[in-house]
Formats: sequence, structure tokens, C-alpha cells
Amino acid sequence: MPEAYGPAASLLRRLGFQTRYIGFPYLSYALALVLADHSYLYQLFKRLYPDTARAFQTSAACVEKDLRTLIRSFWQEGGGQALGRLAPRPLLRRPTIGELLALLSGYFQDGGR
Repeated sequence: MPEAYGPAASLLRRLGFQTRYIGFPYLSYALALVLADHSYLYQLFKRLYPDTARAFQTSAACVEKDLRTLIRSFWQEGGGQALGRLAPRPLLRRPTIGELLALLSGYFQDGGR
């Protein structure tokens, strides 16, 4: 299993994502893939989920479900406020997986400002 450390995991922890969820390392890994190749954002089902699943020896469906669970939990625990500080506009609803990855990758591309 790939290690879920580095700048992506650090940012996720600072924002309040809970490391106890299996989706946490998946999100860290998926974000690293997106940062390396932005086209992953446009191919979640065809590339991102399967590549993440292969890295963790699980299925793409499990990756998607666990990412949704992680995001739902984060949002219900009030994480929207922290995430809103990174967003260019107010977040009025829980982001989808693709929206979250786009927001986080944009944050890194902007130099983490």
C-alpha cells in the first residue's frame, strides 16, 4: 500500500479530514496523481479510481465509495468552513470528489496560498 504522507496528506489533516477513514490514504494518493497529471480530473472513472484501486489492491468502486464517505463525514463535522477558505467562491453544498480534487489541486498549483 502506498504511504499517505507528504504535502497532500498534511493539507488534508490540517483541513480536518479524519485519518481513521480508509478514504484518507485514497484521497491523498488520488490528489498526488492529479497534481502529477491534471487530466486525471477529467477521467475519474476511467483512470483515477482504477489507478488508485490498483495501488491499494482494492476495487475502483470501493475507492469511490470510501472517498464519498470521507467527504460526507468531513462535511458533517463542519469541515466546509476550513475548505471554504481555499475556495474561490463560497461552498454552499458538499463538494463532489471531482470538485474537491480540483479545489485542492488548484490550491497547490497556486503555491498553497
